[in-house]
Amino acid sequence: MSESTNRTLSNTRYTRVKLWPRGPFHFGKRGVGLNKTEIAMPADTFFSAICSAIHDLQGASAVAAFIARFPTAENQEQVPPLRITSLMPFVEYKADVPPIYLLPMPMLQIQIGADPLRQRKQMKSIAWVSTRVFERIISGQSLADDEEFVENVRDEKKARPHTVQGGSVWLTKTEYDGLNGREMKLWAVSTRPRVAVDRVTSASAVYSSGSVHFAQEAGLYLYIEWLEGADEELRRQVKAAICYLGDSGIGGERSYGYGQFNPRFEDLDKAPIKGPQSASHVTTLSPYLPKLNERTALAHASARYEIILRRGWLTLPGHSYLRRPTVRMVNTGAILSTRE
Repeated sequence: MSESTNRTLSNTRYTRVKLWPRGPFHFGKRGVGLNKTEIAMPADTFFSAICSAIHDLQGASAVAAFIARFPTAENQEQVPPLRITSLMPFVEYKADVPPIYLLPMPMLQIQIGADPLRQRKQMKSIAWVSTRVFERIISGQSLADDEEFVENVRDEKKARPHTVQGGSVWLTKTEYDGLNGREMKLWAVSTRPRVAVDRVTSASAVYSSGSVHFAQEAGLYLYIEWLEGADEELRRQVKAAICYLGDSGIGGERSYGYGQFNPRFEDLDKAPIKGPQSASHVTTLSPYLPKLNERTALAHASARYEIILRRGWLTLPGHSYLRRPTVRMVNTGAILSTRE
């Protein structure tokens, strides 16, 4: 991978955007109140935030023109000008240690020890893996005999991944040692009390709000893949929208200062993740809504996926709150076949 410098935006295929937090985030969790929060934000929600930012910066006509460049239910064959991943955690622990970019755990069965029950429990708790672990998993190579990926590799009953963050993040041994192992906490979720006061009766109601706080060396990031229709103007439009979101905030509780960040853009010459040359399957890095002609990928016997409900509220200045339609999407980390 090589990061570009001193070039126009249109000369690069990928951009990595780092979101360095200025404070806590609140990402709504489906089916519960404000007292719960997700660790990161799905791609469809962040895309909506970009559209809202374009509206604030350029007006409703600019949003309509931007959205018109993407596929719709009536025109599913239109090629979008860009694709984005969901927001995902990263950590830059030391200046002399390469950053660790986390990716969602693929829905694959991974054999690393002789105790199937113990192994299932370990793997079930892993939500994120480092890019190096991710690349090894999707390559199809065994991890069971490699100390870089598995702890106690010579003892099948005690073999386990190198994990931090309460067993939810799988790292290589080199990355694990660089973070001082279990002593490093990348993020923490807390609950803060709130009080709502009725404007008429002055009656008070107590509630709580969940928030996720990232360590000083950690934050969120996403990848943008620029496709053929991504001209210079569109790239600058998206970059300006993300910078605007850094000041206005993303997620919930923005009136309390939540969700603000400092963006950093890194243009990449090559794909940031190395995959097999001739793969028969793909894995998702964002919620995915298949087109009608892509649904055979779900029907294949080797497919592994989870269906999630995406819903919520739409807000734009000058408009009342609108409930967005409920959409069933394939969750991140799904394994889908590319075979017919």
